Amino acid sequence: HGSTWIKLFFQSLCTVHNKPLKRSISKNAAQYLTSKIPGLTEIIKKSSQPSFLSRLSGLWGSFVNNFLVDETHFPPISHRFTAVYSRDKEYFVPAESLNSPSIPRFDLQQPCFFSAAVRSRIVQFILDRKRFTTEEADDYAFGIDRLISDEVYIAAYPLHDGEVHIPGSMRHLLYKEWAAVSKWYRYQPLDYIKEYFGVKIGLYFAWLGFYTYMLLLASIVGVACFIYSWRTMDSYQVSQLFLG
Repeated sequence: HGSTWIKLFFQSLCTVHNKPLKRSISKNAAQYLTSKIPGLTEIIKKSSQPSFLSRLSGLWGSFVNNFLVDETHFPPISHRFTAVYSRDKEYFVPAESLNSPSIPRFDLQQPCFFSAAVRSRIVQFILDRKRFTTEEADDYAFGIDRLISDEVYIAAYPLHDGEVHIPGSMRHLLYKEWAAVSKWYRYQPLDYIKEYFGVKIGLYFAWLGFYTYMLLLASIVGVACFIYSWRTMDSYQVSQLFLG
C-alpha cells in the first residue's frame, strides 16, 4: 500500500483544489517546509513593510538620478565585440539570425552598421583620394585639399547628421540634451558622444568631465578660504600692516 499512497500523494500535488477551506496535501507540505527554513519567517516580516533606511535609500536614488544620464533620451547602448571591417567576412551570420531570419547577415543592411564618426571618416578618405580631372598628365590632380588650394572651394568640413534644430537626428539630440548650458549638472552620454564624434573626441570629453569633477572639492575649499579671509581681514594684524 506504500506505493499506492505515494501515487495518490503525487496526484494531489498536481491537483488544483477549488474549495477554499480545505487545504491539499501539497499546500500543507509547502507550509510545513516553509516554517522549517531558518530565518525565512523573519525575512518575510521584514520585507512586507519598507524600513526607514530603504525609504531613505529610495529618496537618495531619486535625487542622484537627476544628475545621471537621462535614459529616456539616451538609453543604454549594448556593447558587442567587433572586428575590423572586411568584405570577405560579409558571409558571417550573427548568432541572433540563426533563429530569426529577419535579422540580416552580418548586420550589413542596417543603416547604423557604420557609426556617424566612421561614415565621416570614410567620406574624408574618398575626398582625399578622388581625382577631379581626366588628364593623366597631372599626377597631383586629386584630393579636396588640392581643390581648396586652387581656390575652387573655400573650405571643406565633414557633414553632420541632420540639421541641429530639426528633431530626429543625433546632432539635435546631443545639442539639446548634452551641449545645452541648462544640462551642465548631468553626466555626459559618453557612448553617444563616441558614436557621433569618434573614440578620440569621446575620450577627450570623458577626461574633461573627470577633470572638472575632481576640481569640485578644490573649488569648495577655495571659496571657503576666500570667505574666511574676507571676514577676518579687519581683525588680522598682518593684513592691517599691508593695508595701512
